[in-house]
Amino acid sequence: MSRTVVSWIDHHAQRIPDRGALVDLHRRRETSYRELAARVRSLAWSLQNRYGVGPGSRVAVLAELLVWCRGRLAGYKVPARVVVVDELPRNATGKVLKGPLRASIEAAEQDRSHA
Repeated sequence: MSRTVVSWIDHHAQRIPDRGALVDLHRRRETSYRELAARVRSLAWSLQNRYGVGPGSRVAVLAELLVWCRGRLAGYKVPARVVVVDELPRNATGKVLKGPLRASIEAAEQDRSHA
C-alpha cells in the first residue's frame, strides 16, 4: 500500500511531534513535524476551498520547482521568486507582453501588502 506524503508527515507528527522535520539553513530555522503537519493541512485546505483542487488534481509544488532549479541552473539563473498568474498577456502573434505582465504582478503585490 502506498502512502502519500501527507500521511507520512501526519504519521511522524503523531509519533515524534517535536523532532525536526526540516532545516532551513538560510534562515537558520528548524521546523518540527507538528509545525510541518499544520502547514500541510493549511495548504491542503486552501487548495481545496479556494481553488477547487481535490484528489486526483495535479498541483505543482513551487518549493520543489525552486529546488529543481537550484540543482540544475547556475545561481544567477534561479528565480528569486515565482508568481502564479491565471493567464499571460499576449499580443496578436502570441508573444508574451512583459510590460503588462510586470504591471499586473506589481499591482497584485501592492494589493496584498495593503491587505
